[in-house]
Amino acid sequence: MQISKKVLFYAVFTVFCLIIALWGLSQTSATGTPETTTTPPTDQASQTESTTSTEPPLPPEPKKICITGDNNLGTYTQDLHKGLKPYTYVMEDLEACDLLIGNLETNLSAPNTGAPQPGKSYTFKAPLEALQWMSEVGVDAVSLANNHSMDFGSTALVEQMQLLDDAGIVHFGGGKNMDEALQPRYIEFEGIKIALISMNDIENWFTAATSSSAGTATFDQARIIASLRAARESADYVIVYPHWGEENTTVVNSRQRSWARLFIDNGADLVVGSGPHVRQESEVYNGKQIFYSLGNFAVCGFYFVPEGSTGTMLQLKVENAQISAIEATEIKISFLGLPKLATKELTVPLYPNDEFKAAP
Repeated sequence: MQISKKVLFYAVFTVFCLIIALWGLSQTSATGTPETTTTPPTDQASQTESTTSTEPPLPPEPKKICITGDNNLGTYTQDLHKGLKPYTYVMEDLEACDLLIGNLETNLSAPNTGAPQPGKSYTFKAPLEALQWMSEVGVDAVSLANNHSMDFGSTALVEQMQLLDDAGIVHFGGGKNMDEALQPRYIEFEGIKIALISMNDIENWFTAATSSSAGTATFDQARIIASLRAARESADYVIVYPHWGEENTTVVNSRQRSWARLFIDNGADLVVGSGPHVRQESEVYNGKQIFYSLGNFAVCGFYFVPEGSTGTMLQLKVENAQISAIEATEIKISFLGLPKLATKELTVPLYPNDEFKAAP
């Protein structure tokens, strides 16, 4: 049978198309068709955890309570002190304190308030700008139980307490009568309720409060024990800040030692002394620390007194609502009466006419 040319053409064309189709399938099989893969959503938190260190976070830095010695801001009244701020050299260090306490050993009232007490050898009144000096470095509380807060009489002391109240600075050891002067003052700090009690044993015939007149607390044993026991019941930590001892002597006398033990036996956790204007020894009694005298801090006039230009600042570390450690930091005091940390170089220039004693 004879096949027509037309039929033969279509047969050849069909075979050719089949060959082309089979070749295409073989190529697809060899190279593979890309698959569409669905990736499950990634948990961002777990991805962060996998790329972040598994080290536990560092504990927070302990908070600090700083306690300084004598601050007689009434000694910065000479021509040399014009424009001077007593805390200039130590400002950064005090600002780093989370709670700052000191002994304010001067009267602080308006220039025309009161008059110098007759018969008193040395009387001091700080200028009103001293309130700004203290506020700038964050002073939180001051003891008034010393032999100079009453230098200009009871009216000036009452004004001083009001000025401190207005400035938000807690004061203790002075009052409108003896009961108020010996009343504990409380500060809540980092989960700790702290009680502050202070009393004066130097020139107290000029300074003592009575049942009806303003002044400072005295060493009245029955009242002090009652105050300590009340503080012990209400507070977590009791600090007693007595003003005592003999001026310019580094030797602790038997009266100081006896009273320090009485304070601790009746509830004190820490005894911090001032008054001698020089540092005295420290000791531990029944597990509690006693610093008999921190010496000077911000006061002019003791540069040439042996040991008078050296003091101590305490730093109490607070962790987990507890006092975890107490460190004593040495302070050096300049010719003009400005403190600095002994181990720290100044970060500001010296005032004109000022200097520190050379290291021995």
